[in-house]
Amino acid sequence: MDVADEIVVMNPARIEQSGAPRHVYDHPASELVMGFVGPVASLGDELVRPHDVDPSLEPAEDHVEAMVDRIVHLGVQVRVELILADGAHLTAQITRDEEKLLELDRYQIVYLRPHRTRTFSGVA
Repeated sequence: MDVADEIVVMNPARIEQSGAPRHVYDHPASELVMGFVGPVASLGDELVRPHDVDPSLEPAEDHVEAMVDRIVHLGVQVRVELILADGAHLTAQITRDEEKLLELDRYQIVYLRPHRTRTFSGVA
């Protein structure tokens, strides 16, 4: 998306959304657009991006329980692959410092707090 001033996301013969790449990423018009321009997962009825999920070791009323399935170190970032109680998969992207502080390990139970989610009405 760095090579264009404007992008157009189409759904067969119809324009779903057009605009500056960052605007389309930050403000997707539909579920289809959100999934097209970056990774996304379902968290109940909401959609969330990996960098918008904060894992915690402490349960809270608004947190969702998940089990750590895999931890992948990617330089300064860490991808934490998670399995939700309903069997759905979700990925959290955190820093090395956050991962070290949490002392994450495979099969560990964590609690997820999405700090930015999207909900779309209708079919994408």
